[in-house]
Amino acid sequence: MSGLVHSMKQLSPLKRAVLALERMQAKLDHYERPSGQVEDPSIIYHSLLDLEEHVVLDRLNGFISDHEQLSPLKRAIVALEGMQERLIQFEQSGSFAHQREDSTANLFTVADETQQSTLPPPLLARTSQERLPLSFAQQRLWFIEQMNPEKALYNEHCALRIQGQINMEALEQALGAITQQHEILRTSFPVSNGMAAQFVHPWQPVKLIPVDLRDIAASQQLPLARQLAEDEVKRPFDIAHGPLLRFKLYQLAEDNCLFLVVVHHLIADGWSMGIFFRELSAFYAAYCRNDPAPLSALAVQYADYTVWQQQWLQGDVLNAKLQYWENLLTGAPQVLELPADHSRPALQTYKGAHTSFVFPETLLDALQTLSKQTGVTLYTVLLAAFQVLLWCYSDQEDFLVGTPMINRGQAELEDLIGFFVNTLVLRADLKGNPPFLTFLERVSKAFRLCSRCIKHPG
Repeated sequence: MSGLVHSMKQLSPLKRAVLALERMQAKLDHYERPSGQVEDPSIIYHSLLDLEEHVVLDRLNGFISDHEQLSPLKRAIVALEGMQERLIQFEQSGSFAHQREDSTANLFTVADETQQSTLPPPLLARTSQERLPLSFAQQRLWFIEQMNPEKALYNEHCALRIQGQINMEALEQALGAITQQHEILRTSFPVSNGMAAQFVHPWQPVKLIPVDLRDIAASQQLPLARQLAEDEVKRPFDIAHGPLLRFKLYQLAEDNCLFLVVVHHLIADGWSMGIFFRELSAFYAAYCRNDPAPLSALAVQYADYTVWQQQWLQGDVLNAKLQYWENLLTGAPQVLELPADHSRPALQTYKGAHTSFVFPETLLDALQTLSKQTGVTLYTVLLAAFQVLLWCYSDQEDFLVGTPMINRGQAELEDLIGFFVNTLVLRADLKGNPPFLTFLERVSKAFRLCSRCIKHPG
């Protein structure tokens, strides 16, 4: 098996995806054939090593034929999701024994046999325009926002320095096309009877009014533009009435400007900003050439996701999922007592900072070697090391660490702007002063289990 694991690293992501599909299909064949005979995965594996890319694509198209608009890798993900749902159904039925494979040889894993899973309904476009609920993530953020409405704590922003002539008409058309494409960018959150809801405003064209700084001395232009942009970022949004998206263009010269986008976190996350600028580039390039819009309409909108989430996660389903997090967090300390040089302030100041540093190449090589030897990701190794560091400073054997997760497990959500990101709570367990490799195994297992439950509101 070790030879297979080594050879697997030589495959392209596309071939690895097809390999995962082949292995998943073999498991399904085991459940669906009375004989229970499973083809040797090593035969399947070695048959892929010498395949040309077009043969791999043909193999992939054999698994799924109704998603031609998706990239090959996205099609593989869609196919895997469908196969995984069928496998979970078989395993939960009790008709067949769940056969676990060597985890180091698996590219994709099915839910642990000890964890019960409730399959969600399909995500479809809503059929009515009735009251639109907030997602669980939005409810959490909306509640926090009510305590500090004037702070602009959750204003996200991105600034681009643009050098070259701007086609203002094409830029306005591109921005308008994005706000038309994504309903969430036209959404506000009015309150009725103490409850917030989403309200999607009708689309309106975008009109940019540049802030002209061309008459300012050249040495003062950029500092002034940055100060104006900072002031704009700190200006709160009216989340009840909207809009929750602002654009500013600071003109420094005919061919030099600073473009600023400010958006409230309730309607976008970091992944969304990548989508925004990718689509802005595509639309702008098309409109500069007088070409038609290059992107097709979205199959679902963020409001469809929130309706789907609320309909699925309720009653016994919701209670069972909440129980997981309650069990995980019972008795956990609420504060990590680090030896700071001053006491915590009575009132939260929101004044923080961040620092960046680069690992020496030799250290990075050693970490990557450890990651490969232990069969965990480099992220897991660094997470474990970080938790050990916190233990050394605090002398606490039990504490919580949060890490952001993209939380876009369905193919329909990958290109959708919205607030999906969630904070995954990981409980560090250093009881008994374990050796690092033992602790690394604990961290890896805890991360896998919590990652499977990330869709559970916690």
